Parts: sequence; C-alpha cells; structure tokens
Amino acid sequence: MLSVTLRQLQRGKEMSLADCFRMELTMAQQCFEQGDFLEGVRALIIDKDNSPKWNPGRIEDVTDAMVEAFFRSRWTPSAHPLAIFENL
Repeated sequence: MLSVTLRQLQRGKEMSLADCFRMELTMAQQCFEQGDFLEGVRALIIDKDNSPKWNPGRIEDVTDAMVEAFFRSRWTPSAHPLAIFENL
C-alpha cells in the first residue's frame, strides 16, 4: 500500500475533486479484492496473532503492474457510482 499511496499522490495532484473521489472508490474496492485489507483484519481482529502475511511479503517484490491494478476501475465513466459528481 505504500507504493499505491505514492502513486495516488502523484496522480491526484493533477485531478479534480470528483476524479479523486472516483479514484479513491476504485482503490477501496481493489483493497478488498487484493486481499491485504482482509489479511490485516484477520491478523489484528479475528485471530489476534498480530502476524499478517502480506502479499507480497517484501516491498522489493511489488511490481508496477500490482500498483496499477489499484487504479483500474470496474466502471465506465458514465456507469461509475460517482458519475453524478462530474462537475465538482
């Protein structure tokens, strides 16, 4: 998520508020699908073992493709749940 956050900041500085909201919704959805959010919940709340097993386990193993996946929207611009905020 460190690499994803850096990319988010780089992209977001040139985006409108509405585009930032849409990007963040896409990123939140990807956090669940990618699995690390759920792994963190498991390690801290469910099993309480405080030993999350991140995927990948080392920052050196993070690829650009992994980071870019967090920004791929499932929606077309007109079908996005936040399309109503186009003019923000």
